[in-house]
Amino acid sequence: GIQELTDMPDWAYGQQSRFISDRALLWTIAGIDMKALDCSAYEHADYAHDLNLPLPEMWSGRFGLVIDGGTCEHVFNVKNSFHCVAELAQPNGGQVIHITQASNWLDHGFFQFSPTVFYDYYGTNHFEDLHCYVAAQGVRDVTRNRWRWYEWSPFRTGPSVTFSTQCAVVFTAAKTPNSSSDTMPVQGQYRGSCLYRTPVNPPLWRRVLPGWLHVLARRVLWHRDLIGRF
Repeated sequence: GIQELTDMPDWAYGQQSRFISDRALLWTIAGIDMKALDCSAYEHADYAHDLNLPLPEMWSGRFGLVIDGGTCEHVFNVKNSFHCVAELAQPNGGQVIHITQASNWLDHGFFQFSPTVFYDYYGTNHFEDLHCYVAAQGVRDVTRNRWRWYEWSPFRTGPSVTFSTQCAVVFTAAKTPNSSSDTMPVQGQYRGSCLYRTPVNPPLWRRVLPGWLHVLARRVLWHRDLIGRF
């Protein structure tokens, strides 16, 4: 049967002992028979493997959904960890989900990720249906653990975004028969081209406005949108 409550040794006592297990959660909401991978057998994972090391060939392309629920930031060889996640997904429609911290998580792991890491890696490796969401703890809701969400656009033109509370990134992508996993990206803003949409004719206002006013208008509109979603 499916383990209904968590069986993590460190959560055996206290409030966390009543948390639903990952297996029961995924089976309940999606009917997914889950397999867990960890760097050791300490928390009873189905597979034990260090993501700093190459993935066993027999695991490649075996899984319809691969969830990185906060793992890659703890792996020093982050390039290899991304490669492993991409390789595990089935080549025809396999889904990848990353859930990781973006800022204000000092010493939680080795790294804190920006959305561009995922857009550029998966875009360069020809994954499709790329979507990114940013979740930030509300300043007034820290004690109640409430998060505010908005969709992140890879085409934004505003300056870098900062948060006063913890901020996380959720990213999804779909693997295709043309997808790869070993192509290293150049950050999109320095590449001079966009991998994620087909170019369109610019609207009239972009052709009429002088350059400096064009940039100012885009930044004002982007900030307004951010405030509206947040």
